Amino acid sequence: NTMNACDNNTEISSRQTKAANALARALAILQTDPVEPPPLWLYCRVANLCLELGDCTTASNVYIDACRRYRTSVTAWRGAGSLFLRLGQPLDAEFALEEANAIDKHDATIWALLALCNLRLYRDHGQDPVRIERAISVLEQALSLHLDHSDILCQLGLSFAELDRRALAIDLLSRANDLAHSHNEALRARLALARTHAAQNSLEDAARSFASVLALDPPSSLGIQTELDDILRRLGKHTLPE
Repeated sequence: NTMNACDNNTEISSRQTKAANALARALAILQTDPVEPPPLWLYCRVANLCLELGDCTTASNVYIDACRRYRTSVTAWRGAGSLFLRLGQPLDAEFALEEANAIDKHDATIWALLALCNLRLYRDHGQDPVRIERAISVLEQALSLHLDHSDILCQLGLSFAELDRRALAIDLLSRANDLAHSHNEALRARLALARTHAAQNSLEDAARSFASVLALDPPSSLGIQTELDDILRRLGKHTLPE
C-alpha cells in the first residue's frame, strides 16, 4: 500500500510538472501580443491548465484577454462566465454571460448559467425576489432549448431546493440523473434527489432514491444506509416499499 501511495504521488507530481511546463509555453505564446491573436482554443486550454494548477487569478485573466481579443465569440464569453461562477463572482459572471447571450440566444447552457447567476445573486446580494423570478424565466428558456447538461441541472436543482422550491428542484434533479454521463454526475444527482424527496416528506420516493445511490456506489453505503434506515423507520417499514 505504501508503494502504491508513493507511485500515485509520483504520477500526480509528474502530471503537475507537465501541466506547469505546458502552461509556461502556452502563456509565452499568449503574451507575445502579435497582430493576429493566438487561436481561441489555446486561451481555453491555458485557462484549464491554470485551474488544474490552482491558479485561478491567471485563469481569469486569460479568459478576460480572450474576450477582449474575440469580442464576438460565444465560446470566450461563455467560458469566462462559467469560470466566474465557479470562482464565486456572480456579478462578473452575469456580465460575461449576458454578452454571450446577446451573440447567441439559442444556447441552452448560457440560459442555464444565467439562471444560476440569478440564484447566486439572490443568495449573496440582498435576496431580491426579482432575482428568483429572473432565474425561473431564463431557466424556462434553457429547458425549451433542451438543456442537456447534467451538472448544471444538478446545481440548479440544489439551489432551488435551498429556496424550498422543492417541486422544481425535484424536476431538475430528475433530469440531471436521466442525463448523467458519468458515475459522479449520476451519484450527485441521485443523492440530491433523495435528500430533496426526504425534505419534502415524500418518503417512499426518498427511500427508492437512496437505494439507487447504494446500487450505484456501494462504498458509500455506511452513511447512505443510515439515511435510508431513517426513512424506512419513518415509513414504519424494514425493507423498501414495492
